[in-house]
Amino acid sequence: MPGLSGAFGNGESMRLNDSEYVKNDSSRIGKDCLCPAVTRTAKYEDIPRLKELWQSCFGDEPGYIDLFFDDLFSPDDYILLEVPVGNENTPINADNYKRGANDDMLILSSCILLPCTLVTGSKTHRISYLYALCTDPAFQKHGFGRSLLHFAHSYCKSRGDAGIALVPAEDWLFSFYEAEDYKKAFNGKKQTENHICYTKDVLTHLKHTENYFGETIPDEHSLVGLFRRLDDTVGDFGTAYMAYPMN
Repeated sequence: MPGLSGAFGNGESMRLNDSEYVKNDSSRIGKDCLCPAVTRTAKYEDIPRLKELWQSCFGDEPGYIDLFFDDLFSPDDYILLEVPVGNENTPINADNYKRGANDDMLILSSCILLPCTLVTGSKTHRISYLYALCTDPAFQKHGFGRSLLHFAHSYCKSRGDAGIALVPAEDWLFSFYEAEDYKKAFNGKKQTENHICYTKDVLTHLKHTENYFGETIPDEHSLVGLFRRLDDTVGDFGTAYMAYPMN
């Protein structure tokens, strides 16, 4: 996954067009320009821009991106951040980007929150698996990804999740997520006391991905790759996963 950095102010919740929005008023683009941003759940009309964003961030081929969205896109499980365009507060030339559901906004960041179950001993907990958190390369290092991560926390808590789990794709991301109160928690082996069970849709996608790529699955850009790394995990908990518990 691409890196995230920067800071972003706390938002004020509001309801707009039957979707959950959080309006933020303290993001900066450039040295002196303040840029308001909105975080919300996705709509089907956002898919063309979300696919474009995915390709620019992860470099996957269009066929695999289509496969992922066909298998796993759900508006309730996909969140995004967008900014207004065409006004003096947002000096962004959006002519070269696809638009989402809101034509006067440009989607800059997105991520998926896949529903799954955390097993801890004899107990089970509904959690979300945070996947493919990304920000358009042209707009990184302004705090947009971090803001979307904050929205993920409040959104998952509102839908009853006990926490969020993820696999940092690079070593430096451990410190990034630790700064956001994530803790090393457990690995993916089912023989361990703590592990995650995935939904049928995710398992179906894994099979479709294997069929699509054959023996050349790009580990760095697929759930299959993450699962392979988990299968290779040894040692104590936290080698692969981090978790954000909801209070």
